[in-house]
Amino acid sequence: MARKRLAAIKELSDLGSGFRVAAPDLERMAPVGCDVVCLRYAPSGVQAERLDEINHELVLRVHESGVAIVSETVLDGALAVRVAISNHRTRDADLELFLDTLLDLGHQVVSDLEPGD
Repeated sequence: MARKRLAAIKELSDLGSGFRVAAPDLERMAPVGCDVVCLRYAPSGVQAERLDEINHELVLRVHESGVAIVSETVLDGALAVRVAISNHRTRDADLELFLDTLLDLGHQVVSDLEPGD
């Protein structure tokens, strides 16, 4: 079981390392810890001072979606989405669903909060 959990963490970590290639709107905020990945939704064209508000709302919407339970944390003065993978049954499909949901909801949040979009 521990091996499967570590594999799931590595998968998200690997996805986190390649975010700029695979998902240019996401950025990893810190090195991946034991089972925690910190990232933020940071699409180009959005003012940096709006990102904390956008990511705060994104955390709420991820909760409402029921796809995952994430939290927020502040790293170097910037709000980040904190993902902890603690279930040994986490599968690649779960991680893909989470990332797809995060990106979709992030786009919706920006559309809802950014004036003139």
